[in-house]
Amino acid sequence: VVAKQVEAKYGKPALWKVVADVSTREEFNAKYGDCEEMDTADFDFVSKVEPFQRALAECNKDILITGRRMDQAAQRISLDVWEDGKRTLNPMAGWSWSDIIAYADAKGVPVNEGHNFAY
Repeated sequence: VVAKQVEAKYGKPALWKVVADVSTREEFNAKYGDCEEMDTADFDFVSKVEPFQRALAECNKDILITGRRMDQAAQRISLDVWEDGKRTLNPMAGWSWSDIIAYADAKGVPVNEGHNFAY
């Protein structure tokens, strides 16, 4: 839903990638098992890393711009704004969640409603 809002706001088509070779939860469960019972690293690879890698290969761009931040993961103790070896730009590396929300509110950036829930 939010991807459609982003497409509409910025006039750019999104590149949609999902888990390979499955289109329903039942197919996912048959191929990989119940996502609630999977190892977190395995689930992340299947549902995020592999689709992202396919998207990058399809885009064939020279530089990757991310929204990664240092405060997103306990094991991430540093994150450079520019990662030369990866040709990756992380412009929000030093931003906090409060910075993100303030910017999104000020600029009217569409935000996934799931971020409103505390887990």
